[in-house]
Amino acid sequence: MNAPRVLGQFAHRVVLQEVDPSKTSEEVTAAAVAVQRKLLGTLSPLLGDIGSLALFRRSLKLSEATFPLYSDVRSNDREGLLNALHEILRKQSPNVILTASVALLAAYINLMETFIGEQLTRQLLQDAWPDLHTFPPKEGSA
Repeated sequence: MNAPRVLGQFAHRVVLQEVDPSKTSEEVTAAAVAVQRKLLGTLSPLLGDIGSLALFRRSLKLSEATFPLYSDVRSNDREGLLNALHEILRKQSPNVILTASVALLAAYINLMETFIGEQLTRQLLQDAWPDLHTFPPKEGSA
């Protein structure tokens, strides 16, 4: 299984479930930031605010190559970080917001999987988005 592709597909499904790209930039931004807030809230009990924010900041850094708009967001605390993310995204078109949000979420999930392992990552994502199957079943599983 190609892990980055699967993570990207899951991130895309999550963002599309929460974000309607036919809405205004402000509405799309609010929904995209809510996805990130939900993920931070899901991971914070396990890693603490400092740990989850560190992974989020690293996700922003990794996403900067494709989306330079993320470069000024990383230096804030939790609420400041999400507020800065909101301010940066709301200036973009709905399609850019959607694409940038998928990339950011995929980077975050990839870091989670690297840091806490695949099984725990799957469980946390399933807890956060119970309506979505987190990943396809592993080969050989029933």
